[in-house]
Amino acid sequence: MNPTTSTDRGTTVATSVLAAARGFRRAANAAEAGLLATALEWAHLHVVDDLDDAATLVTGTGRDTGIPIAGEGAPLVSEFAVWELAAALGLSIESGRNLVARALELAHRLPKTWARVQAGSLAP
Repeated sequence: MNPTTSTDRGTTVATSVLAAARGFRRAANAAEAGLLATALEWAHLHVVDDLDDAATLVTGTGRDTGIPIAGEGAPLVSEFAVWELAAALGLSIESGRNLVARALELAHRLPKTWARVQAGSLAP
């Protein structure tokens, strides 16, 4: 059978496969949105007032920059808390920092985008 030839059975199977793929994508997006929400909640539990205690960006040479991981309007978060979350998730410190930074940026600086991600209408 030619793969471009449509049959009733072939169309039904293809439709089912695509529906399954869309379902898995929705589930993966929901899981990622949930992980972002959990990272945000963890960050909010570990807010600090002093930049010396805060998680900061890392340069290409692996040195802290002293610049908070999220922009203006987002809280400072304990560096150790970021490390703890990364370890709990089996992530590198840098990946954990990026996760918390994305959660903070979305929730505090892009609230409409955050709402869409959490509602499932926008992929994380």
